[in-house]
Amino acid sequence: MFASPNLVGKLIVGIHQNVYNPSNTILQSKVEDIVNSIKSRIHKDGVEVVAISLIPNIFKLRCDVLEWTSKQNIPLSDYLQTIQKQIVKNIQYQTNPLLNDTLSDILALNHTIANSIFESANISNFSQLNQTTTTSSLSDKIIASFYLFPNPLYSKKWMDESLKLEFALILADLILTDEISFSKSRIKNELIPFLKQTIVRYGAYAIFINLWYPKEEDESNYLNSMRILAATTAMENKATVVQTTTKEHLHHLLQQ
Repeated sequence: MFASPNLVGKLIVGIHQNVYNPSNTILQSKVEDIVNSIKSRIHKDGVEVVAISLIPNIFKLRCDVLEWTSKQNIPLSDYLQTIQKQIVKNIQYQTNPLLNDTLSDILALNHTIANSIFESANISNFSQLNQTTTTSSLSDKIIASFYLFPNPLYSKKWMDESLKLEFALILADLILTDEISFSKSRIKNELIPFLKQTIVRYGAYAIFINLWYPKEEDESNYLNSMRILAATTAMENKATVVQTTTKEHLHHLLQQ
């Protein structure tokens, strides 16, 4: 599997908040370690600094969570519906309307991108994400899958942006549920710009590596920013942004 397009953050928060019970004390402990690391570091360092420092940890936890979900026979449609419910739930939070609105926009974009990728790959169940006959670890398979793309560097960059976005979504949840005290100034000047910049880079790199492309009729500010960054990246790399990834190729990439 190349990568779960930014779905695991909500699962991590769900496990932490006992919405999902993995019946796996080791996994539960790893989730709590990430949450505690975020709580400890975010008061000493900026959002971007903490996000980058935790990329390796979140990547490992992503693989552990996906290993667990692949054994649960969970339909992706059920999980994508939980994201939609979270969007509605966020609107009900009145403590910081700007964060609520931004988070709802980010989750909606994330849902659109993830749903499009999985539909193109004909993936309907988490168990399909780790179907393989090899004995390699999931993390090794993900890293190896970078080289199945024409531009491994930007495949890795896309992965890193997805991990940073997962971090930001976890942090936002912890703020909204009052588990982390975060000033309105830091929310406005750090977290919200970070969320916006990261979702744009995530979408733009997905476009550049031909993993996803927004519908032509959708001209929201976020998607236009993604298109511009993808085109700029293509120019810098003397490449062309075209939709060349076939359904068969995408299905193969996601199940590596």
